Amino acid sequence: MLSFILSHIGYFIAGIVVILLVFVLRPVLKRKKLRGQEKEMSQLQKRNEALNETLRNPKIKTAEPAAVGPMEVQWDEKAVDQQRTGRASMMVELVEFSTYSRRKYLFSAEQSIHIGSGAENQLVLPREGVAVRHCEIFAVKDTMAVRAVGGETATLVRGKTTAVINGEGLLLNNGDHIRMGSADVQFRCFKA
Repeated sequence: MLSFILSHIGYFIAGIVVILLVFVLRPVLKRKKLRGQEKEMSQLQKRNEALNETLRNPKIKTAEPAAVGPMEVQWDEKAVDQQRTGRASMMVELVEFSTYSRRKYLFSAEQSIHIGSGAENQLVLPREGVAVRHCEIFAVKDTMAVRAVGGETATLVRGKTTAVINGEGLLLNNGDHIRMGSADVQFRCFKA
């Protein structure tokens, strides 16, 4: 019996080491993951504040550099009313959702917005399943619509309802999600 215990003591010690590593490393990795999520959320809050300030007054440049993080805020300079006619311009906000963050992009509703993985698009999404030029958001009278280009298809998600976006196009409502491959983009239109 003693020889059996001595011959298997290495396995016993290895098992104890593995159990200790699991119980020690699991909380450490969990804390690291939570810190990363908190950092991203803090950066997201700073970016949202910067976005709101830009929407209130797009001419002001902030003295401090923008926070570096996973969220990009891009302002379309063509949307600013440079003639100061006093009329509100329609803006399109596209929010790209990823695992722990989101990126916001602003565009003038007066122009078509091309979405795809190619650099020539207004919204570049280098994600799996996104074609070079995948779809286009465009104005139709007083509303916006989306259509797939180049024979591609995408999915429109409105609440619990889904629809396939093809070349004919579909009208968009605020809060609609457009899914292209692994990319998920939320649509919102408003007056600036």
